[in-house]
Amino acid sequence: MALLKGGQSMPATDEKTVITAEQYRVLQRPVELPTPQQVFDYEVETLVAKGLMTHDAADPFRKDLPVGLFLLVPAQPAELDLNYLMNLVGYKGKNGVNYLAVEHLTSVVDAPKVAHLMLDVEDGATRLNVRPSESRANIRHEGRSPYDVWRGIVHAVVFPEVLDHHYLDLVGSRWGGSACPTCTSARGSRGSTTTLGAMPIRGGVRRHAAVSGFLDPWSLGFLARFSKESRASFYFSTRFKILFFNL
Repeated sequence: MALLKGGQSMPATDEKTVITAEQYRVLQRPVELPTPQQVFDYEVETLVAKGLMTHDAADPFRKDLPVGLFLLVPAQPAELDLNYLMNLVGYKGKNGVNYLAVEHLTSVVDAPKVAHLMLDVEDGATRLNVRPSESRANIRHEGRSPYDVWRGIVHAVVFPEVLDHHYLDLVGSRWGGSACPTCTSARGSRGSTTTLGAMPIRGGVRRHAAVSGFLDPWSLGFLARFSKESRASFYFSTRFKILFFNL
């Protein structure tokens, strides 16, 4: 029991002070969100610096950038050199490491090999601690496209900080027939290292979550007759998910 001036005691109470969401926002510093152009420029410069894309290849995507979080995915190489690609994932002064043999890697989504945009990207925070097999089914039911290994590596190259919160289950790919590739941040005595490994598709889920987005058909040259406004409502309306683009 705390003492007040004059030796008076302050009565104990079990009541807890509750801060409302509105009050909490008042205590926060104002946050200025980046514009779509700023997000795009950041992604392009990061991918160009890593040798995964050229400015000329990115320029066609500058027109009518979508709202929300999107990911610019470069054209996929004919052969994935996973050791080389994971080495491009630099975070906290260390480069990523690959533990998967590419010959055992297969894709379970019909993802485009050409450069494209992924729209309304979710880093998986809302799917935290869900088994990869369940996440894959849920993502498809929602009309979204799960990340395969290529998209996952691109995401980790551009936004490696996500691994501080949770690991990325790349449920659009499968390794060895029954395992899910996963991008993690392994902590050791010399700091954290980003790794590409695998876990059982129905296995443990602690700190794991599946990443997904919507494939942008406009970035592939389809359905160009629709206006930008139709495009936005087409993707972001809660009533209209692109089920016929379900991968």
